Formats: sequence, C-alpha cells, structure tokens
Amino acid sequence: MAYDWSGNTVKEKHDDWTVVVMVAVVALVLLVTIAPLRLIKAASPQHVIETSAAEIRPA
Repeated sequence: MAYDWSGNTVKEKHDDWTVVVMVAVVALVLLVTIAPLRLIKAASPQHVIETSAAEIRPA
C-alpha cells in the first residue's frame, strides 16, 4: 500500500507507459521461452541413427 503525506492509504496509480512496458516484457519472455522449443521441434530429424552397436576402442 502507498501512503500520502498525512498517513492515509491511497491507491497506487499505474501510468499507461508502465502497463505497456510490463506487457512488452511479458511478451519478450514468452517469445524467448517458446521460440527455441518450436525451432527444436521443427528441426528434429525424422529418423533415428542407431549408435548402440558402435564400439569405442582406444588408439
């Protein structure tokens, strides 16, 4: 809660630009978290290469 000079509680005012900035930040966070997941899903290979039969031998 916010208080005025006499100690009374007052409702905080949010300016329009504050709301715009908050919406922009939320949109950027969603974009940053969702975009890589979509790229990974789109770029995933259609076939699986079997690697369990390969042997690693020391030189």
